[in-house]
Amino acid sequence: MAKLVHPDGEKAIARGCQNKGIIQCVSTNASFPIEDIVSSLSPTPNTPPPLFFQLYVSKTRSNSEALLRQVWSLGIRTIFLTVDSPLAGKREADERVRMDDEQQGIPMMTGVGKPVNDKRGGGLGRITGSFIDEGLDWSDLPWLRRHWKGRIVLKGIMCAEDASRAADEGLDGIVLRCVILLFLIMSPFSFFYLLTPS
Repeated sequence: MAKLVHPDGEKAIARGCQNKGIIQCVSTNASFPIEDIVSSLSPTPNTPPPLFFQLYVSKTRSNSEALLRQVWSLGIRTIFLTVDSPLAGKREADERVRMDDEQQGIPMMTGVGKPVNDKRGGGLGRITGSFIDEGLDWSDLPWLRRHWKGRIVLKGIMCAEDASRAADEGLDGIVLRCVILLFLIMSPFSFFYLLTPS
């Protein structure tokens, strides 16, 4: 959705990150297809793109499977499986914000639709979360592993039990839910933790 603030959106972010040696995590909700973001980078022969991919699992699993194949074919080897957004929140302030003419109709990688103004506002929040599988749980990991052979980081856990379970399930890393980070800002605790050695 970075195209909402700049015409080059995630492509500009990818180039800036590459120039500074930073890895970018591209969201399923990006405003450009992943192949466009990868192709915007400077070529680096025999080096994978400096990208991770943030996966929101679709209710239509075949859509997520196709997206994972595409991401893999581009050389990306780590996904962040997002589990802290099973349902879109009721964001009344966001709903009231009307999109300007340039923002209306911006396609998203998910292909779920293009936001347009209606009587309730811009509708971006409603569109971006409408495809997410709210029933995703631990039992879906075998499905994911059948369709992804790279590293899997679990993004959005909220308790120690989930961290322990992630380690038991053999996941490669965890990221605490963003709201929890507010309480950890003054702490030396690292919110990103690799569960297995590189």
